[in-house]
Amino acid sequence: MGTDHDKPDVRSALRRAVKAGMVVTEIHKGHRWGTLSCPECEASMAVYCTPKSPSVIANRIREFTRRHIGCEEGETA
Repeated sequence: MGTDHDKPDVRSALRRAVKAGMVVTEIHKGHRWGTLSCPECEASMAVYCTPKSPSVIANRIREFTRRHIGCEEGETA
């Protein structure tokens, strides 16, 4: 589990997600850097190595985290 993404905006959003209880898994497969997952409902999103707009990806990570804070198992947001 890591949050050492090359892009500062993305790295910061991933660290906040981990503090909120999300799970970050580094994969480094192709363009995929890793995944962000909700441990409760098992929803996930891909995080890529070289996003065209790091701030947009950081916002998506924050939105994913916000939607999944406190979700219950089996619930999808």
